[in-house]
Amino acid sequence: MNMMKKNISYILIGTGLLLSCNDKEIQYINDVVPIQLQGTISQSIADETRAATTLYNSFYGGEQIDVSIYNGSAVDANKVIGKENIVYTIADDGKMTPPTDMQPYFPVTANGAVTIRASYPKSENPTTTSVTVAADQTSDNAYKQGELLWATLNATRTTGTNALQLLFHHRMSKIIVKLTSRNGVPVLPTTVKLLQFKPTATLTKSTGAVAASGNAIDIVMTTNGAAMVPPQTIAANTPIFEIVTAQGDIARYSSPTALVFKPDYIYTYDVQVDMRNVTVVSTITTWGGNTTYTNQKLEGDS
Repeated sequence: MNMMKKNISYILIGTGLLLSCNDKEIQYINDVVPIQLQGTISQSIADETRAATTLYNSFYGGEQIDVSIYNGSAVDANKVIGKENIVYTIADDGKMTPPTDMQPYFPVTANGAVTIRASYPKSENPTTTSVTVAADQTSDNAYKQGELLWATLNATRTTGTNALQLLFHHRMSKIIVKLTSRNGVPVLPTTVKLLQFKPTATLTKSTGAVAASGNAIDIVMTTNGAAMVPPQTIAANTPIFEIVTAQGDIARYSSPTALVFKPDYIYTYDVQVDMRNVTVVSTITTWGGNTTYTNQKLEGDS
C-alpha cells in the first residue's frame, strides 16, 4: 500500500475517485483540482538577472526544470506526489508543463496542503544539482553555463484556475566590475578577470543550500564586466580581480578583510584606475531587487 499512497493523486482520475490518506477509504469527489505551475525569476527592472544585456530576464521557452511536490507542509520523500524530480518544460510565458502522464493533483484530505521544490538546471541526481562556471565567460552561452536557480512554495488546494507562482531565486553570486579613470572617463579594459575562485556549486534541492568546490581558477568576465561564481568566502588580502587596460597597465584588487559572497546577491565594484593605485567603491545588492546592503570605499593593490 505504500506505493498506492505515494501515487495518491495520480490514480483513478478518469473515474472521479481518489484515495484519501487513509488507504482503506475511497472518497468520491466532483472537482479534481490539478496543480498548475507558473515560473518566474526574481528580478528588478534595473538589474539584468540572468546574464548579459542580450539575454532574457526570464526563462527561455523549452528549458527544463526539476519539480518535486509533497503531500503536506514539509519535504517528506515518503509523501511525494507521483515521484521526485518530475521534469517540467517551461514556456516563454512561464507556464510549466509536466510530462503528459505525470500531471499532479492536490490531495483530497484536509486543506490539500502541498510543499513544492523546484530547481534549474535539471539534474539526474535526485537530491542535488551541480553546475561548474566557465573559465571564460565573455560569451552569453559561457556565462549562462553557471546559472543555478531554486524555488520553494507551500500552498493549499484551490478550486480556481490560477496557476501557483513559483518564484525562482539565484543560488549563485554575481560580480560586476565597472571601470573609470580619475576624471570620470570610462576605461576600456583588454581583460577583466576574477582570480582564484572555486568553480563548482552544488545545490541541495530540498533546502536550497549551496556549497562551492573544485580547484580554484581564474575567470574572465563578460564584455560588460560581469561574472557568475559559486557562493564562497575569499580570505583577506587575497587578490580578487585583475584589470588589464588597453594601454597594457595591470591592476589587481584585494580586500583588507575577508569577503563573503552569498547566493542571490550582486557585488558591484566601481573601480577608478590611475598609474599609481586602484580605488574601489563596493556596493552589495540583492540580485532580484534594489536593496543596497553596503556601500564602502576600499583601497586596492596596484
